[in-house]
Amino acid sequence: MNCTHTALLSSYYNEIRRRQPKGPYHLGGWSAGGGFAFACAELLIRDGEEVQSLIIIDSPLPQQMETLPVEFYEHCATLGLYGNEKPPSYLIPHFLRTLETMLPYQATPLKTRRLPKVGILWACETVMDAAGAPDIGERNHFMLRRRQDFGPDGWDTVLPGAEFVLGKAVGANHFTMMQKDHNQHIARLIEKVVVQGLAQVGY
Repeated sequence: MNCTHTALLSSYYNEIRRRQPKGPYHLGGWSAGGGFAFACAELLIRDGEEVQSLIIIDSPLPQQMETLPVEFYEHCATLGLYGNEKPPSYLIPHFLRTLETMLPYQATPLKTRRLPKVGILWACETVMDAAGAPDIGERNHFMLRRRQDFGPDGWDTVLPGAEFVLGKAVGANHFTMMQKDHNQHIARLIEKVVVQGLAQVGY
């Protein structure tokens, strides 16, 4: 992947509008995707649309994002976190480039009176607990440490006044939380934020 944050965001935005021309919208994303979901919400609201819900899955605030060395992703591959087969050659460069693309973006408070209902799910474990973890030094990256703050962790600063539903993926790390054994945590969060929210407004 070789494009700017603006270009990648535009491609997401255009595809959302192609599939669903009018709101209300329900957006979500995992990892860097949470930041892109917020940025898409920002554009939709700018264009007069309503974003009814926003699901953030183990995603730090964009301005808290930072890159990780290749050794981290190679360690994840040895743990089978990318699937049972050897990961394709493009996968690690894709992870690195996606994070680099996000770095210039600084999230700012949404300018709307109809803030989305926000669901946030945090992984409780870290892949660095596994045997053979590389020495990456003293870094505060969210994927290198066990999470202590299970609150909004900064998202409330760009969604002031929004209703938050917070959850923990107990026993799962950033990658395994998306796998079959743990994805019930995500299903429950969507149930609380999206499905119950739709019921409340009469859908």
